[in-house]
Amino acid sequence: MERPLRISLDELQAMPARTQITRHDCVEGWSCIGEWTSVPLHHVLDLAGLAPGARYVMFFCADPMDGGNFCYE
Repeated sequence: MERPLRISLDELQAMPARTQITRHDCVEGWSCIGEWTSVPLHHVLDLAGLAPGARYVMFFCADPMDGGNFCYE
C-alpha cells in the first residue's frame, strides 16, 4: 500500500455503503440467501492506494474467532 491506514469503526460507518443480496451454495449441499450492507472494498483500497502491480490484499478482522486480541501491528 502506498498509504497504510487504520480505520476506526466510526470512520468505516461514515463511508458510503451499499446493500447486497447473495445466494451462497455450499459444496456440502446446503444453500442460503444472505443480505448485508457494507462499504465496498474498492473504496477502502482507494483510500490506502494500492501499489502498482499489487496482486494480494491482507486485512485483519476486528471480530477474532479465538476470542483473542484483534489489534495487529
